[in-house]
Amino acid sequence: MINITGYIHGANTPIGINVRKGFPIYFDERIKDQPLISVSAGKVGRSVRLKQTDLIDLVKGKYIKVRKVGMSMKKIERGARFVAQNKELFRCPTCKAPFSKVEKTTVYCIKEHQFDLSKKGTLYFDQTWCQE
Repeated sequence: MINITGYIHGANTPIGINVRKGFPIYFDERIKDQPLISVSAGKVGRSVRLKQTDLIDLVKGKYIKVRKVGMSMKKIERGARFVAQNKELFRCPTCKAPFSKVEKTTVYCIKEHQFDLSKKGTLYFDQTWCQE
């Protein structure tokens, strides 16, 4: 995680990730009803609470509709389905190109860099996992 976001696992903050790395930040549209939001402050066990609208403005965040998928699917299948339905949200960490396709449990960017989903359905962007 440090190589990609600059933060250790458990300390990722949308504020720092956006400001330091320029990553786009997306929020579940269901937070619109919450006046205050708590997010990581960039250290494990530390949080910051601010107005939801201020957070969205600060990180130039976008709302997305997060859909619940069938629980009968394996986690890896749910992860692949989510990535396939939301390819426009992701960029290849190797070349910054958009993702173009998902085949089974492998995600490809337009330059054919490929990333595999874990058994838990997690897509790791650690460049040591990238196969060229």
